[in-house]
Amino acid sequence: MTLIVAKGLPAASELAGEGIVFAEDLPRCSSYLKILILNLMPTKTDTERQLLRLLGQSGVTIQVDFIHLTSPESKNVSKEHLSRYYTDFSKIKDKTYDGLIITGAPVEHLPFEDVNYYDELKEILEWSRTHVSQRLFICWAAQFALNQLFKVNKLSLNEKLFGVFDYHINDQNHPYTNGFQATYSVPQSRHTSIAEEDIRKIAELDLLSRHPNFGPDIIATKDKNDLFVFGHLEYESDTLQKEYERDLSKGEAIKQPKNSQVKGTAPHQQAWKNASQLLWSNWIQYIYQMK
Repeated sequence: MTLIVAKGLPAASELAGEGIVFAEDLPRCSSYLKILILNLMPTKTDTERQLLRLLGQSGVTIQVDFIHLTSPESKNVSKEHLSRYYTDFSKIKDKTYDGLIITGAPVEHLPFEDVNYYDELKEILEWSRTHVSQRLFICWAAQFALNQLFKVNKLSLNEKLFGVFDYHINDQNHPYTNGFQATYSVPQSRHTSIAEEDIRKIAELDLLSRHPNFGPDIIATKDKNDLFVFGHLEYESDTLQKEYERDLSKGEAIKQPKNSQVKGTAPHQQAWKNASQLLWSNWIQYIYQMK
């Protein structure tokens, strides 16, 4: 498995022991994918490792570019890290990519229009219509994209959906959920949701998985160009616990994540590992076949 990264991120050395190979240059006469990642998560380096692990397990050679927004100031990663390993949108807007990934962000409490990088994110989303083949939106980014593309509104929850829950697959023959069992475990960490009935009203969307109480998790457009995932299949086994401890340190009233694994479990040996690898591998393989 080879993952090509333009600049050698620290995650490369961490993932080397898992059999993922990083290289500085693309191999000659080899077909590869170009994937762009907009990392909006506050824990930048953890998210880099999680996403690169899943891309590196796909069996496809991939060139990865990370971009950051110019609007917000990142509080959890140094400016040196961003300037060394990331680029900004203005420097890549003339390029084309096979795939775009936009992560979640801790801005659920705000109306979309009040997020300080709303305009910049709208510009990237519009640009990606003509410069990207397939797009994958995670958690808040999935809600943002559904709102922009289909006018779907998010709903505030009475209590944070926080923990690991079993969701049901609606279509085991869909290219993105092919190979899934009837149910799968997925970490959820959000204060907002999307109404299932709103999704079912939109002819262009396929509802691929759902929970009877918590609504949709995986949604795709019928043309398969866009994949929306509300859960965090990319999370490691201790990510929810870290979020819990971080929120407690801020003085926030939050309950322990439900059904989460105990400490001591290897970060990459999570209970949702199979579903995580399947979804990401299916997405990458679909892009590869379409190229």
